[in-house]
Amino acid sequence: ALAQYQMLFRHFFYCKHIERLLSEVWITNKQTKFLPGDQFKVYHPAFGLRQKMLNLIQNLSYYMCVEVIEPAWSGLVTSIAECDTIDQVLTKHTDFLNVCLHDCLLSSPQLLATVKKLLCVCADFAHYMQNLTDTVEDFVEDIKRYDLQFNSVLASLLDRISQLGRDNYNEKVLNILHRLDFNGFYTTAIDQFKSTPAGLM
Repeated sequence: ALAQYQMLFRHFFYCKHIERLLSEVWITNKQTKFLPGDQFKVYHPAFGLRQKMLNLIQNLSYYMCVEVIEPAWSGLVTSIAECDTIDQVLTKHTDFLNVCLHDCLLSSPQLLATVKKLLCVCADFAHYMQNLTDTVEDFVEDIKRYDLQFNSVLASLLDRISQLGRDNYNEKVLNILHRLDFNGFYTTAIDQFKSTPAGLM
């Protein structure tokens, strides 16, 4: 049980750490508003990517706290009140942890690896933006590379979540899918990729 709690809270606090890094980038980027118009436009793609990353992290954190952990905890408190033995309490507590780990996408090694990879891309981008030393041409290329990395890993994550939701119909897991892909952009991209010869191989 202790290991499960550690896994759950380490993951959540790491998400909050990444959110803080991206927020610091936003604060630093505010200085660019004093640049001339042509120079300011160079930063537009980076600003858009930073906002996409923040949107991902904030929605993921909200999902874990409000849609998974809080309802599961309320259910645990209610069920414990109806228990007669300590064994029943331990069983309910184990069920609570298993539900939290599963719905927070931590019970599947493939899903967890994809989420970690996505968070690493966000962390790398934040560190890059806080230590800019490149020329304008290199900066533009680097932002394109980060954007491609982020979109490809996020599309992979959403595809895995969608598959998980279809295999073991789980409304909570499907909720995070709709939160992260609210306008269907990534779903359309995944479908287009799968319909190409390269995607079918």
